[in-house]
Amino acid sequence: MEGNPIGRKLNLLAHDSYRGLVKALEHMFKTTILCNQLATELDAVQAERCHVLTYEDGERDLIMVRNVSWE
Repeated sequence: MEGNPIGRKLNLLAHDSYRGLVKALEHMFKTTILCNQLATELDAVQAERCHVLTYEDGERDLIMVRNVSWE
């Protein structure tokens, strides 16, 4: 992501679902973020041009965000 600023802030409380969060991130970084229906979405989008939204848990494992409820 050469040329893109880093260290941006995002208020998670401003979103009421993963869908809203993903849309905000896609707009912020001008990219495609895959969330949930990966197999279907990967068919429609070139894999090298998209990202999967994950977080790192306490055990340092990467978890797809849709595997945990929004609340």
